Amino acid sequence: MIKNIHHIPVYAEDFEGNLKFLTEVMGFPVVGTPADKNEKVRLLKVGTNVIGLIDAKQYKRRCVCTFLVDDLQKEVTELRNKGVKISEITEPAEYKYEEGKYRYVFLRMRGTEKLNGGWIELVERKGWNP
Repeated sequence: MIKNIHHIPVYAEDFEGNLKFLTEVMGFPVVGTPADKNEKVRLLKVGTNVIGLIDAKQYKRRCVCTFLVDDLQKEVTELRNKGVKISEITEPAEYKYEEGKYRYVFLRMRGTEKLNGGWIELVERKGWNP
């Protein structure tokens, strides 16, 4: 079952400029930094929510939203059992942040391709709550 929104992705053409604006001007603290410093992704706390600032030049797959689930495989199976037609799905992968790690998959549901690319991300957290 989807428990919550993990983060809302924000794709930035000027990653560094947007990061500086969001942290220094708006005052949003960084709560997630990839262990691999070449990854241009930062999770920022906005009140009780989290946005994922993502370098649009580095990441071509655009997802609409990232949802937190307890179990990736169980959630995908449940979606299929409900009749959701998944047209594409990535292999589960683990993403390491300095603050912790999580497993994720990207999936696209048939008929949603025009909805900002139609991808959603499911995240299974492992000992980390931003």
